[in-house]
Amino acid sequence: MAFVIDKHQFSGRVNSLRSMLAKVLDEPTLILERLPVDYKVALTFSASNNAPRVTSKRNENIIMLSRCPKKDISIWVGMSEWWLTKKSECFFDNYGFRFYYCPSTSKVGKVKEDIFQQIIRVECVSWNGSEAPGEGAAHPHFHIDQWPLKDTQQEHRMIEAELLEISKSSEEVHDFSDAFLERSPVDEPNSNWLSRIHFPLQAKWFESRFQELAVPPSPHVTSPASIEELDNWIYSLLSYMKNEFEKYLIKA
Repeated sequence: MAFVIDKHQFSGRVNSLRSMLAKVLDEPTLILERLPVDYKVALTFSASNNAPRVTSKRNENIIMLSRCPKKDISIWVGMSEWWLTKKSECFFDNYGFRFYYCPSTSKVGKVKEDIFQQIIRVECVSWNGSEAPGEGAAHPHFHIDQWPLKDTQQEHRMIEAELLEISKSSEEVHDFSDAFLERSPVDEPNSNWLSRIHFPLQAKWFESRFQELAVPPSPHVTSPASIEELDNWIYSLLSYMKNEFEKYLIKA
């Protein structure tokens, strides 16, 4: 069930969110961003006073979450938390987090924003308890983005082109090394469909079995019921992801 706070509470939301995020991130700052429609407000990152503004390709302010200094690679995160305002009340609407891979931290600020590649996005919308969100999808959920899935397909295309070039250049029998043969192309379907799947992040399947997507109430659809629950979830998400990235970036 979506929750409501009054505007007095909302004015303190920025400070409480900043305080909570500072425990996980490197002293982030937040801004209130008003959309052209006057009833919708977003909380997002902004650059701190002592750091340059870093943006992704979607012109989103992002902050470093994890880093592997030995390999000079890092993971960055952008966020948005949306509220609907009406008279003296504010209604929690949705939030989103986007995680970006940066292959060369030393080049941040020196090259265009396309150095950042989005790899995972996390989304959640408020739920009224009776009607399932769009497509009956799990909420909160995450998506694996297309960029991490492209490497294999790109390599296969390169190998196919190499084989084709060799076949055109000569009719001689070529002695291919074992390494080349091991990476020969395979008949693999396009995997971009995987980026559209909603992977659940809070499914209560221990308590209730999964039903058809369009049938509420669904155990895979949840929503924070208070500021405290929202903060707990955001803190846990970022802390957990930070830990996982730092653990496996080193092993990559």
